Amino acid sequence: MGPHGLAIACGNDVWIRWDAEGRWCTYRRAERLYRRTLDGSVIVDDRDGLRDLPRESAAQVHREVREAACEMIRDLEGERIRIEGIEDIVRLRDCLRRVLAWSPSALAAEKNRFATAYPERVPILPPDRYRDIVLLPAVGCPHNHCTFCTLHRGTPFRVLGQAEFEQHMLRVGDLFGNSRWARDGLFLGSASALSLSRPDLTRVLDRCARTFGRPSRGIAAFFDPDHAPQHSAQAYREFAAHSLELAVIGLESGLLPLRKSLGKSGDLRAMRRAVAALKGAGVRCGLTVLVGAGGAAMAHRHREETARVLHDMELGPEDRVYLSPLLGPDLAGEVQALQATVDAATRARVVPYAMDRFRYFA
Repeated sequence: MGPHGLAIACGNDVWIRWDAEGRWCTYRRAERLYRRTLDGSVIVDDRDGLRDLPRESAAQVHREVREAACEMIRDLEGERIRIEGIEDIVRLRDCLRRVLAWSPSALAAEKNRFATAYPERVPILPPDRYRDIVLLPAVGCPHNHCTFCTLHRGTPFRVLGQAEFEQHMLRVGDLFGNSRWARDGLFLGSASALSLSRPDLTRVLDRCARTFGRPSRGIAAFFDPDHAPQHSAQAYREFAAHSLELAVIGLESGLLPLRKSLGKSGDLRAMRRAVAALKGAGVRCGLTVLVGAGGAAMAHRHREETARVLHDMELGPEDRVYLSPLLGPDLAGEVQALQATVDAATRARVVPYAMDRFRYFA
């Protein structure tokens, strides 16, 4: 129980966490873990893997969690729950009253609030930024021709106007409510927020900080240097001064023919310039790499050329290389092989990037 919400264990096999608004976030029962997403879905994670529950099953989970809260209130009123002080009893009662204000239908209706707040869904975040508040100064992808990606198909790249972005931030703030203070980072979507012009991006960074404060983990964003203005070193220093902390860039492979076959540029000069300028401004870099791209026939060259490119970028321990699998049955050991090769070539931290497991959890 604290300013960011409430977590209670009920016996040995039930554990529930609610946010500061009283909405349940995580519910563990025996060997099943249920989690609520910000877009109104309920996800179960058990021996059968991670999957979305159908509407009626999700409603049943909402009812179970609510009934658990009702039971806690009955135990509290019957003095079957031992609390140390009067102040703690009052705080617990207040928390549980907020919980009971959220009926299963109200929780299901969060899907509509999310759709109103976000002009585009949140399809993916880097694994170390899952808890960020996502803001969309633009929607779509400025390139949208990568053969391996369908996340933004049919959505033209469009920068939100100033009034539209202000309205978006207000709605996102309303969606999160007091639970926003449990989030320590901001993430700018969609596919390449750093493709905005320098004046637009500076304005967006400034408005984010004014509306949501300067989060302890700063602001991060996706970036496609091949489809963005060639910002100056001074521009990147300006972005850093406005809390830009991390830029996530899709390298995918250092093997140029393979990059071209994936729909990426066969020229890495723009990316190299951008990484050097970002690091010179004190902004961390995250480079994504596709594991299994090109299949078994290209696996060795993919590993070696990717490691060489990452080595030449002179990344540091503060930077990240995200390994995102595109695995077939004949490439089961490729994650370990690519990680070992990259680890030996760069000082950056190499981490798994399981895109199929991403949900924007509450």
